[in-house]
Amino acid sequence: MTDAKAAGTLAEKSIRLQKATDQEYQAFLSRTFLYRQAVGSLIYLNATRPDISWTISKLSQYLDKPSMKHVTAVKHLFRYIKRTKSNTLVYKPTDNNLKAYRDSDWAGSIEDRRSTTGYVSTLGSAPLSWKTRKQPTVALSSCEAEYMALAECTKEILSLRSLKHR
Repeated sequence: MTDAKAAGTLAEKSIRLQKATDQEYQAFLSRTFLYRQAVGSLIYLNATRPDISWTISKLSQYLDKPSMKHVTAVKHLFRYIKRTKSNTLVYKPTDNNLKAYRDSDWAGSIEDRRSTTGYVSTLGSAPLSWKTRKQPTVALSSCEAEYMALAECTKEILSLRSLKHR
């Protein structure tokens, strides 16, 4: 990947990840790409890169049976990181307002129709905490998926507020 062309986006626009068929998995096994190790290194990097959190969450759902589509998505993410490696989190003295932003996709998973929650909380100008994960239950409507995301985000804000006031 050292000589790979840098990518300007987190993922390819048309890619839709899903569990590999047995034939796709066998094609993956014939290659020597260390998918689990690659995703593991991305998870480690996620501690300082909130912009890649959602993509890593999606890629890590297929650790048990990846296909070459998953490998392509991992390589694309590495190319994006190559282009944005100089991006940093900058913490400046600000008004110290604690803010949070959250979203969810309704039934975004093709296999089990569960939604994904994502949120980021900021203190002043930079991200303080962030998370992306599949919701534990199936939401019956987009409104329900948004409420589950709101509940997760609210728990995080309450926790951070208690730390702020100590």
